Amino acid sequence: MIRRTTWITLAVFIVLLGFAIWWTNFRPERPEDVALATPTPLWSLTAADVAMLRVEDPTSGEAVELHRDADEFWVLVEPVAGAADVSRVESAVSWLEAPVPTRTLDQVDDLALYGLTEPRRVVEVALKDGSSLILNVGREAPTGSVAYVHVDDRPEIHTMSIYALDTVLDLLSEIPLLAPTPTSTSIPTEVPTETEATETPTVEATATP
Repeated sequence: MIRRTTWITLAVFIVLLGFAIWWTNFRPERPEDVALATPTPLWSLTAADVAMLRVEDPTSGEAVELHRDADEFWVLVEPVAGAADVSRVESAVSWLEAPVPTRTLDQVDDLALYGLTEPRRVVEVALKDGSSLILNVGREAPTGSVAYVHVDDRPEIHTMSIYALDTVLDLLSEIPLLAPTPTSTSIPTEVPTETEATETPTVEATATP
């Protein structure tokens, strides 16, 4: 007759064996076992191919628009005309080469929920081949660190770092007009003219006869 303790030992062994099989097949993946997905940029282009950059506030109608001239220099055409601050413009254009979202939402039924039917900012990038890309910037997400964005003619929307977006959007709030270089003007120093010495006439005393 099999003792009771033997049955208990056998039952415990079966339970442990079952748990070991389950753990092998269904154990949660450790972070090092998970391959991190590389975010896909919204588009990919070359900064040198950008011919025009425009940032607009659709509500107020305010806009800043910049073009490359024939000499490949950036010039401001709106809201005023003039030479542009190249370092700021190139920084924005470099980011626009391959803007990477933090998250992509594929199933979106109502753009209004994300502030994208009436976006707060619209960024247009025109290329030298005649094509263009338009990025609509909607409201901020509840976290406050990202905003919802949408590329024209595409179904999905994305979240984008507000800090990264400001590289481009700040061109509207701080117009990148190149400050004129101050020129030094020399004031001629007046050389005092020498005063000619005048002789004092000598009065000769004459004796009275």
